[in-house]
Amino acid sequence: MNAGLLSALASGGASVQNREQRAQIIAALKAFSDLPAPLSVQQVRELFSLENALYPVIQADKAWFFASPGRVEAVQFSRDLHVLHSVTAKALRQLIERRGEWSTGDADPLLHHVMAFALFHHGASIKWCFYRHEPVKPTLWPDLHALYRFAERAGMATVALSLFEQERDQQTTILALYLRALLLEVLNTGSLTMPQIEIADGWLAEWCPEYALDETYAPRSHAMVVDLDAMAGLQLVTGSAPRAGFRYLRLDGLKAQIDAVKAQLRSGQPYHGRSTARHFAVEEHVALLGAAERLYTTILQASASRIEERTPVSGRTADLVIGFKLSRQALTPPAAPSIAFSFDESAAPPLAEDASRWRLHDLSSKGIGLTVDRSTGEKTAVGEFIAIRVDGFQHWMAGVAVRKVTQRALGETLVGIELLSYRPLPVVLHRYNHPRDAEPDPNTAPVDAIYLPGRDPEGKADILALPAGDFGLKNVFKLSTRDTNFRVRINRVLRKGRDWIGLRFEVIGKK
Repeated sequence: MNAGLLSALASGGASVQNREQRAQIIAALKAFSDLPAPLSVQQVRELFSLENALYPVIQADKAWFFASPGRVEAVQFSRDLHVLHSVTAKALRQLIERRGEWSTGDADPLLHHVMAFALFHHGASIKWCFYRHEPVKPTLWPDLHALYRFAERAGMATVALSLFEQERDQQTTILALYLRALLLEVLNTGSLTMPQIEIADGWLAEWCPEYALDETYAPRSHAMVVDLDAMAGLQLVTGSAPRAGFRYLRLDGLKAQIDAVKAQLRSGQPYHGRSTARHFAVEEHVALLGAAERLYTTILQASASRIEERTPVSGRTADLVIGFKLSRQALTPPAAPSIAFSFDESAAPPLAEDASRWRLHDLSSKGIGLTVDRSTGEKTAVGEFIAIRVDGFQHWMAGVAVRKVTQRALGETLVGIELLSYRPLPVVLHRYNHPRDAEPDPNTAPVDAIYLPGRDPEGKADILALPAGDFGLKNVFKLSTRDTNFRVRINRVLRKGRDWIGLRFEVIGKK
């Protein structure tokens, strides 16, 4: 590997806007494929060094590229970047084929990393192909599918790793990189602008780690399928007989992710995802949101997948508390209001003073339908935070009103509630003035919040609900439990109501 090239790329203010320098990089990558056997681990790591030096340079040059639409230099840049990513993907594929020379086996973490880089470059070549207003060449899909199939068989498809040193705190998987490439091709029907394609790639980079591929088809879980033996990407599920190469895409989190984009845009903050340039107009984000919503609707309508059926219920009631503050009071055991978490079964709070009793209309695992007299129902707004306890259940659940239908002939209102959590827990957050502070600011009032554990066992769907206006993105708080103090950082807005806001967060420390 050319040491001078690495040094030039690593220097401050480096750029690959110059065609000669791009040609030099492409030539270096091609030459790597022709290295004599045996390849060494050191040579593989040199390629990683080039990857890490080149990535931030290309990211920085994108600002110039997107500001220069139609210019000859920008058109040449897009062509060369497409070639660069295609050549790199090919070089990495050949490196994998020669793994017997440098790898310790199919479970080797270094091999895992090489495969992840190969999938990343395949996805990047698709994106730069779209910037050139060209369709994906069918010959690309077999290479992409073969990489995923190898990772699947080796048991490394869902093993988390950090791809680039610059983004070492952002983990991904081979499966996520594979789906990112497949879904970008699905989302771009030819109508997306170049900024929208770039934003979409950033969204998918963040979203795809939450998706899954299954070998067995389930009508209510799967909307799309990919055939690992075909020269094609994702397709809508049809009635065709399953084959050995079929993998069914499960997009459980897509609706919540679209809702998170909506909430973020309503708060005046564009939703960036990962590795997305921050200089695009908000109109580009709004237009892409519309495209994502249309895709979601099309998937549901055109495939066999349907929303979970609701079971009608009669003769049962539920206690409701409406509004964030009152709901939190209902969730808090009177004898121990300061305890953040309590899994003691005897600590279930009694009926709150502000609760009212409504009739159950239907139930599903994700929602509840209730009926109430029309005058009460009309006072309940869509988006209200609600604590609900169904007769026969010991604990309160948390939900949000998502639909309301007035049944005038009966003098009733039917209210649909989406369940946010089966076991919401009141928590107290203490804000740090600075993320590196040892202790929170004692002069800042604590925030009475609600922790909403999600369905994902790894906590990927967990939410913190706070009173509206009592947060800021990137705020860092101390969240105390009986045994541990967690340091948590707010990431982005997921849901928003009249008096509450639901936020994604990450744990960045504990003691």
